[in-house]
Amino acid sequence: MCSKGGRVRKVKIPGVRIKERYFKRTRRGKTPIKYTARGYASNNKVDEVVIYKDPALKKHPKLERAMMSHERTEIRLRSKGMLEPKAHKIAMSKEPKLIRHKSLKQLWKMLE
Repeated sequence: MCSKGGRVRKVKIPGVRIKERYFKRTRRGKTPIKYTARGYASNNKVDEVVIYKDPALKKHPKLERAMMSHERTEIRLRSKGMLEPKAHKIAMSKEPKLIRHKSLKQLWKMLE
């Protein structure tokens, strides 16, 4: 499902280790980018994140950057102790115009 390895990026989120990995195959109809987080349950803080991306994003760097900015905003808020639904709502309000208010179907049309 996911390629082995991954690189650790130096992102300006203090105290959070971020790895990026690509899926082996394109998963049409599913979210092109997602993340899994590990952290402390007692204070809801995230300290380690793995971001999984679809290989179709390699051909569209602007779209990949826009989607990564959404994920980074959400991770930054979760690293400060905010709950996931509230962090996602705030990240959606700060999305770049390229992907703002786009459905999953519209995103896949942009990727093809």
